[in-house]
Amino acid sequence: MKKEKDENRKKVSSAGIFFLKSGFLASALVIVMLLFVVSVAPVSVAEHQVYEGMTSNSDSNITSTPESIGSGVYFERPFGIAVEADGQLVVTDLVLDAVVRVDPVSGNRTVVSDNSTGSGICFKRPVGIAVEADGSLVVVDKDLEAVVRVDPVSGNRSILSDNSTGSGICFKDLRGIAVEADDRLVVVDKDLEAVVRIDPVSGNRSILSDNSTGSGTCFKEPRGIAVEADRSLIVVDEDLEAVVRVGPVSGNRSILSDNRTGSGPGFKTPRDIAVEADGSLVVTDRRLDEAVVRVDPVSGNRTIISEACAESGPVFKEPRGIAVETNGSLVVADRGLRAVVRVDPVSGNRTIVSGGSTGP
Repeated sequence: MKKEKDENRKKVSSAGIFFLKSGFLASALVIVMLLFVVSVAPVSVAEHQVYEGMTSNSDSNITSTPESIGSGVYFERPFGIAVEADGQLVVTDLVLDAVVRVDPVSGNRTVVSDNSTGSGICFKRPVGIAVEADGSLVVVDKDLEAVVRVDPVSGNRSILSDNSTGSGICFKDLRGIAVEADDRLVVVDKDLEAVVRIDPVSGNRSILSDNSTGSGTCFKEPRGIAVEADRSLIVVDEDLEAVVRVGPVSGNRSILSDNRTGSGPGFKTPRDIAVEADGSLVVTDRRLDEAVVRVDPVSGNRTIISEACAESGPVFKEPRGIAVETNGSLVVADRGLRAVVRVDPVSGNRTIVSGGSTGP
């Protein structure tokens, strides 16, 4: 009987040791798995900011070229772009909360205005940018729900128009901005589904065109805006997958180009628009194979100038803002490349002007 009890004790002891060892191995395995998850998890919250309906998975589009072109602050999320009178480029960056000036030759980057450069209201999410006749910069800030004027030398910021500066309709979700020939400003507001005109002195706001002002196709998701030579306004609407022309007096809206108007590849997610010297329109489209599309201003016909799978140079990853240089070259702010890309307007070949690296 004693011998049998001893053997039972040994079995219990062995079973205990087995379970202890198994528990230890399981715990060790869990720790290893946790360490693996931590090691591959992003370390920067900024790397995974959700914007414009994108999930954190969309950051897989973010890449870098082997080295950065130009010196200075590294781009994080370049968005809007405009060309100054002397040919310098100015770019908004959503994560830097900054306006960055880019030398068009060297690619060197200088912060014009951010929350530590220049005085005044702090940027929160600057998106669109344009240049006024006197050289001042005007920036639409999505989170401030404001148009901010920036001194191009000092970087000082002042609210030109927001929901407590200037009278009129309250902003909700600002996107693009342009300057008219008479110096008035026009912005698109995605949630208002409207083009809003702003007095450059008082900041007063008036609806130029929305779904109850002016006739024609109703806006759904207006994104970018530009001004044609005859003062007509052109708007890209992502949900309509269209370029819409707006009468500058009546506010009437007409489809210039969409998947049923004009020939050529159909838009998918048109994001920004600019006007070339001959009046042709150029549009960035993220999901149309990351393309720049030229639109005939009369027929609405669409032709791809440059896309990810064609022409030479760095492949577009997420083209956003677009502008035209004085020599006719196109410059695109690419969020995925973290760079400004120059596009030859004839061949469609692409070269990095500035940026293209994730930094040190």
